[in-house]
Amino acid sequence: MNSARVIMAERAMLLVLDAECPLCRRAAHFVLRHARAPVYLASLHDAPARRLGEHFGVDPGQLDSVWLVREGELHRDSAALWRLAQGLRWPWRGLAGLRWLPRAWRDGAYHAVGRRRHRLAPATD
Repeated sequence: MNSARVIMAERAMLLVLDAECPLCRRAAHFVLRHARAPVYLASLHDAPARRLGEHFGVDPGQLDSVWLVREGELHRDSAALWRLAQGLRWPWRGLAGLRWLPRAWRDGAYHAVGRRRHRLAPATD
């Protein structure tokens, strides 16, 4: 494999999300438009997500969050979002600065939006 492919593979990200959620689908489209490196998508409800959960020691029955696999590590909740922001183009990459907020605040906001995600972005035809 040439060095360009190795660098691209190291920068690639796998985003696992709730494909049945309109807000999550819209966010995925946004990420695909603004990513600096390849982003692969998977649904939390499919077999690959269950296998990923098993691989990383996460209960596959707890598939309730955005997951990001980057550089061989699994990140969830707000940690997944700020790491995902690192892979976006400017100015969106600046959102990675959220990592400096206390994790309890970040995850609290993340879960508050998550509980309301179906109301925040209603399904459209």
